[in-house]
Amino acid sequence: MAALWHAMRAEDGRGEPTELVRALLDHLGLGSMREVALRLRDDRLTSLDVRHCTPVLLDVAAKGDPVATELVRRQGEEICSMTRVAMERLGVTERGTTVVLGGSVLAARNPVLLSAIEEGVAAFSPSSTVVVTDTDPLAGAVLLGLDRLGAGPEPEQAVRRAVARGAVPRH
Repeated sequence: MAALWHAMRAEDGRGEPTELVRALLDHLGLGSMREVALRLRDDRLTSLDVRHCTPVLLDVAAKGDPVATELVRRQGEEICSMTRVAMERLGVTERGTTVVLGGSVLAARNPVLLSAIEEGVAAFSPSSTVVVTDTDPLAGAVLLGLDRLGAGPEPEQAVRRAVARGAVPRH
């Protein structure tokens, strides 16, 4: 939604110029950001349509657009804030840990987003490392449950095979 807001401001002259205008219009198949605004107002663009604009934002940021880059870096800072709070509550900030990130946006491994997260985590927990997983959170929860039950390697391998063949969604 922030990408759409900045693109609307760029198109009407209130905001900084950005490639987001062209990229979002191409993606949505529309002629102007004004048309986007009207469709949002009339519920002809859904929240799902808006979420599907995320890869466009990431792509424009990866190409160096300053507006898109700032939006993506800001999202990275928010992820770092949530990570910091969780690590503080668990008492692992000082000793460090592996920070595992998941979900389709992170699995895209956008360099702008990942560098913002890695820099942010390093600022409050220098001995921690950041990794991104492709495993769906549901599969991860199943694997944790199997581990807690002491189910052994066979069920774990079965879940991993199911994920690999697409029987369990990856994102």
